[in-house]
Amino acid sequence: MEFLSCMLYLCLSLTIIQAFHTIAKRSKSIPKNLPPGPKPFPIIGNLLELGDKPHKSLAKISMTNGPLMSLKLGQITTVVISSVTMAKEVLQTHDQLLSTRSIPDAIRAH
Repeated sequence: MEFLSCMLYLCLSLTIIQAFHTIAKRSKSIPKNLPPGPKPFPIIGNLLELGDKPHKSLAKISMTNGPLMSLKLGQITTVVISSVTMAKEVLQTHDQLLSTRSIPDAIRAH
């Protein structure tokens, strides 16, 4: 019986170590060509920073990170543009790059 409990603890601790290693590896594999943004939490990203009024939270975050910033919403990396001039520049200059971006399922449902 003692042998089984030792094996259970060993398997459990190895699983926890592997999970932390996987999370750390994923957080370091963020592409380097993204605009600056707040540091995301593992798994949930920056969802907690948005709060109950996301438009006010995004305006506050843009004061520190500028009009072009990146956020992780769960596991999805999102680029946020918070000024009209930056939006015009990005949409007119880089329109070919943005035409192949993926559309989230939540938007397709409507």
